[in-house]
Amino acid sequence: MPTSNRAFRDVFYLTETSQLGDKERIKNTSNFHPMVRSEWGTQDKIRGVLGAYRVTYYGSKGVQIYNYAGALAALREGRQVGASDRGKGGLGKLRKQLKGPNDGTNIVFDYGVVEGGVPVGAMKHSAPQEYLVLRHGPQESSAWNGYGTRTSPASTNFLTNTSNMTSFLSGTYNIGNTPYGGLLNEILEVPLTDHSHVLFAVPKNIAVRAEAAYNLHVDPVYNYYTSTTPPYEVVIGLPATGRSAATSAKIKEYHLPNVYYLQSELNNTSSVLLAQYHLPSLTLNQNIAWFNVGSQQNVTEANVDRYYDLYAEGISALLSDQSEYESVDPVLSYNNKNFVVLHSDLDAIKEDRINTTTIPFYNKLTLGYDADARTGYAVNVNILRNLYNNPETRDFINILQMQTVLRLTTEKNLSNTLPMMMTHRSVLSNEDASDYANQTGVNNVEVLYDLEDLFENYLTTNREIEIASMINNFASFDPDVQYIGTDLEQLPFRLIRDYLLTDDQLDADPMHVENAYVEMYEDKNSLSSVDRVTRSYEEMLRGHYSHTETLMYVVNKKRSPTGPPVQTFYISAEFANDAPSVYFDTQVKYETNYYYDISRVVLVFGNDYEYVGDPQVHKTAKAVISKIKIDNRPSVKALLVPYIGSQGNLAAKIMDRPPVPPEITFYPFKGINNKLKILLNSSTGKLDTAPVSIEESDEEYFLGEYQSQTGDWDMTYGEMVASGAKISFRSDDPVDAYEIFRLQTKPESYQSFAGNSVFLNPSRGVPGSILDSVVPNTKYYYCARAIDVHGNRSNPTHIYELEIVDNNGQIFLKQDVLRYEALKPDFTKPARRFVYIEPAFRQIIFPDGTDTGPPAVDTPPLSSILGDTDIDKVWGKSFKVRIKSKQTGRKVDLNLTFKNTGIVNASE
Repeated sequence: MPTSNRAFRDVFYLTETSQLGDKERIKNTSNFHPMVRSEWGTQDKIRGVLGAYRVTYYGSKGVQIYNYAGALAALREGRQVGASDRGKGGLGKLRKQLKGPNDGTNIVFDYGVVEGGVPVGAMKHSAPQEYLVLRHGPQESSAWNGYGTRTSPASTNFLTNTSNMTSFLSGTYNIGNTPYGGLLNEILEVPLTDHSHVLFAVPKNIAVRAEAAYNLHVDPVYNYYTSTTPPYEVVIGLPATGRSAATSAKIKEYHLPNVYYLQSELNNTSSVLLAQYHLPSLTLNQNIAWFNVGSQQNVTEANVDRYYDLYAEGISALLSDQSEYESVDPVLSYNNKNFVVLHSDLDAIKEDRINTTTIPFYNKLTLGYDADARTGYAVNVNILRNLYNNPETRDFINILQMQTVLRLTTEKNLSNTLPMMMTHRSVLSNEDASDYANQTGVNNVEVLYDLEDLFENYLTTNREIEIASMINNFASFDPDVQYIGTDLEQLPFRLIRDYLLTDDQLDADPMHVENAYVEMYEDKNSLSSVDRVTRSYEEMLRGHYSHTETLMYVVNKKRSPTGPPVQTFYISAEFANDAPSVYFDTQVKYETNYYYDISRVVLVFGNDYEYVGDPQVHKTAKAVISKIKIDNRPSVKALLVPYIGSQGNLAAKIMDRPPVPPEITFYPFKGINNKLKILLNSSTGKLDTAPVSIEESDEEYFLGEYQSQTGDWDMTYGEMVASGAKISFRSDDPVDAYEIFRLQTKPESYQSFAGNSVFLNPSRGVPGSILDSVVPNTKYYYCARAIDVHGNRSNPTHIYELEIVDNNGQIFLKQDVLRYEALKPDFTKPARRFVYIEPAFRQIIFPDGTDTGPPAVDTPPLSSILGDTDIDKVWGKSFKVRIKSKQTGRKVDLNLTFKNTGIVNASE
């Protein structure tokens, strides 16, 4: 995969609402000091005073989360900060809010973090004890005093003695007559968390997605028409003759064949099924005679017929028996609906494992390796890949993924949510990465588990043995296996397994859980140690984002963008290599819109921290120094977060390619001047060209073909035509009918033929013909198009001008092709309603006076005679005005120069 162009990627910024602070630091009303307020908008008042948090700003692109701590660090380093709060009641430039003493930040402390020894009783993986050191010297005292005069002068130089500093941090004190509590009073030894993180997301627009170098897309693939009895596409899709819409709607996606079950059993040389749940799914609970089933699940293939022939017969028979259908539907909803692909089984869905030529049609979902799958702190470290590469911890990945799926399904009541402020930055143009918009609001992000809590549960209750046993015995549904504690048949998902692996490779070893815990939490030198990706307290104060890694993807397949999922696929991320994963979704219907809503489970390596014990305060010759002990621990949470930007889905629709235009031939009859025979025959080949509509309904059809072939669902038909977009026409299915159009007046375009067609429906594969009655010596205009077995229509043929000439008994056919002269492009576009440029009043007035007075009437005017003398005049300068199309994103630049023309008399 090419290096990603991050500038074109959608981004999600998330931070806990408890760590989102107040941006206003200079408010100064009577009897009020901004450093002694009761709250800072952030739970951690120490970070509030230091400005070490994030805020929400109203920028030019909308509301966004802004790293306030990073801005302060930039000011201290002498760098400019351009952030500006522009919204209603906005505070303007951040620099103005903070301008003052102490390196221009108006912050009343300088701070640093120092390390002591390892905390008493801590595990050996723990980092050295951290201490926050606050310094309040002359500069910082100037910042305190610099907020302006107050009613009570006693507040001046308030923190220059140790007693007031101690009270300010962990006691009570008064400013004037108003009592206040110390910063640590409510948070001392209270667990605080910071899981602020950033995630790169997939733009929904396909052009932006391509520019961002994402290899994530859904491709509808149509291979061939299945000539089954009844036709496979008809029996599973829209109502056919003699079948009601209600009957057709009974066929759910989970009733349709799953290619992974089918091809794994086709390659199975044993007399035992690879998995017990394959049988009901492949046989519609034995309505399809695909296997002979003996005792102990011994099976042999019962025939050599094509599977889709048998399926079409079986599903038709099933639909005709209401009671039998009602008994089969719940069985299939368990066994053939939702699927899990664990990391060890990713090879089972690789593209080279599936013989796609045997599948009539499918949606190909590509989850490409994402170069930005890891974000935030220490992106060069891959904890999950290191666990996979270690043969003693590899199976922990499978066990963790199985646990994740259980939390998303049967254990959903055990989950909780974390309120986070989320900014979604969505890129709007594939040409200009600076064209983007922000949307910001509070989202309740689903927390599936805290990893350390999960380890504790595993290692104290043998839960890891239960999860491993579920994986190892899923194929047999063995109810007697020790430790499972769950009826596997009742789980609302099934595993797609790589049966080319040995039994030992398929099985998960529960000991790998304890090994993983040691590697991650106890062995500080391990490549999988969480310490490698956990921020220090100081890095957290400076606004570094948490390290994140993607564990797996959750794909909800829907029939409408906002509807419920009809199926869900849980697919592991790839840790072994950088190759993409491909999932062939064969459980789809023809010409049906599907929307793939993709989320991902992300491990966020955040922080739990506490302020411990009373602060140590002492005074030196130059400052008052405070030292506060910090307990800072890794906190790894599994979050379910969106992967796709706006609207969160990729759309796909299976459609066959329309046929190429037919061959059309005209035959007169000897000695007859009023009859004309027209013969139509199918053509072969393929071509890519712009679609041509005749009837109004053609526009919707061709737009659907364009969407199916390109994946671009954002363009309207008018935009498609205007852009010159092409679609593919191909003779890959039998032509079933022809449509011929006739006019007696010369058409202005193909649309002139609308409503003047004759439909020919010969036997499939047989040429069609029509005998047309005409008036001699009269011109007629014809065109025709082919209709295939799916109702797909070709582009029309050329427009033919025909006339049977009767010259006193001399009868002959005159035939020509009507051609239109290409219209010359008009490059003029009126824009007066949208663009209006005029000089400001101050640029057109005469100055109050000059040293030389006004110019003589018989001399050319001065080049800068107009314009107030106190402003920067426009004369002789060039300006660029950029106009951008809201539909296409294309830009036009107007280069304007203001100069005097030299005309003396305007009437000349």
